[in-house]
Amino acid sequence: MADTFPKEFSVRAPSMDDMEAVADLIEVCKMTDSGGIDYTIEDLRVDWDNPEFNLDTDAWIVTGPGEDIIGYAMMFNRENVRLYVLAYVHPEHCGRGIGTHLARIGETRARQQVPEAPPDLRVTLHNVVSNTNDAARRLLEGEGYTLVRHFWRMQIDRHGQGAPGT
Repeated sequence: MADTFPKEFSVRAPSMDDMEAVADLIEVCKMTDSGGIDYTIEDLRVDWDNPEFNLDTDAWIVTGPGEDIIGYAMMFNRENVRLYVLAYVHPEHCGRGIGTHLARIGETRARQQVPEAPPDLRVTLHNVVSNTNDAARRLLEGEGYTLVRHFWRMQIDRHGQGAPGT
């Protein structure tokens, strides 16, 4: 497959100094996708501080010419069998090959994990995207992925309301 990653961008591992900018990027992406934020800088801190997560090998940021962070991806490894990639691209930079590049980096990293899995178990790679992000879904389908399940997050605003039935 052809590499469509723009030459003016670069990829590197994030550092703890990037945490606020990465959290801001995720917030912008979440607001664009769903109109709400369900992941905070504290959630990111927990993820990055997880002893099973290696910031140097399991996360990537994309920077533009001005060194602004415009893309981010991370891979979670569950016992070398279930691998999960989450990727975010700033809405102003979508459609330029950045998401495709991050998906491929995640897949390359996942392939490095396969030898660590027990030999009798099947390794699966999951990409997590919002159900409202049709472009991300089409990107992943173009890379050979298929939709296997949906998750719904449901909530009710009970502020100012009495108990049910009252």
